[in-house]
Amino acid sequence: MNPTYSPSTTDISELYLNRLDFEYQGRMLEECGQWNKSYPVIRTVTNPHFLWCYHRHCPTCQAKRARRWAYGFAQLLDSQVHHAIELNVPAPTWVSIELTGVPMPVSRIRSEISECWNRLHNAQRKRIWQLSIRTALVFITMQKATENPLRTRLTPKVTVVANLTQMGVTNFWSGRLLHAAYKHWPTPAGYPTPLIPHITYLSVDDEQERHNAEKIVEGLTQNWYPTLDYEFDHLVIANQLRGVPQVLTRDPDGLFLSESAMQRGDQSYEWEYTRSKLGEDLPATLSGLDKSCEIPWDHSVPQAIQDLTRVTF
Repeated sequence: MNPTYSPSTTDISELYLNRLDFEYQGRMLEECGQWNKSYPVIRTVTNPHFLWCYHRHCPTCQAKRARRWAYGFAQLLDSQVHHAIELNVPAPTWVSIELTGVPMPVSRIRSEISECWNRLHNAQRKRIWQLSIRTALVFITMQKATENPLRTRLTPKVTVVANLTQMGVTNFWSGRLLHAAYKHWPTPAGYPTPLIPHITYLSVDDEQERHNAEKIVEGLTQNWYPTLDYEFDHLVIANQLRGVPQVLTRDPDGLFLSESAMQRGDQSYEWEYTRSKLGEDLPATLSGLDKSCEIPWDHSVPQAIQDLTRVTF
């Protein structure tokens, strides 16, 4: 696969079709968006909900997830700004806080992601973070490391898109927030290069600026890991990322629906197609139906399942 080319769903499906133990996932991906299906049985679907494969590494489905997050974020920004105008108060202050991890071989990236989450959780317990951040979306993304071109290495990055409190605004402009980021995002022992945090102001005053912020969230969600140099590495990273939350929320004010509710449907699909191979019949099994009964492919999706897959802010 050309590392400069953004893969299509067909490209990704071919990686899985070439492996016997992943072939059924390849069929799911290959038939994403098509009415005729071969997995888990040959059939024609009539319910639009069953058109999509919901595979975590499907570019088509991931683009839909990214759009949901971005649209919800845009709704929140519009609501905040319009409310500020009505009350004649300053617009909300949003910033992007980038916290970089240590480059790792693809096969070890899961452990470094865990370390990044641990560093973040430790930082969040500090008083300055608790008093400065009102609410936030937290994204995990991976970037290619360039220090060893003969071996694919990835660097995890945590990006916190944060709405600051009034105290947080003061801490941001005074530099105290950046100082805290340096202090509370320690460089691991033995690693020669310091992990340098970055904080960027995201203006949301006018419509174009809010659109730009929306596109940042969409990009962080959709492009959360790069096209890899070797086909085998893709299957390795797919296994390394299994069950890893891509987006977290910090939301004491209840502005966001919790990430567990937002991602529960997608992650449930992921566990099903990587463990029990139930795949598309997951909505039916989750609805409380006996797994031994016939799957109601043509029935409407139960409301409980619709609630799992929606994103509402």
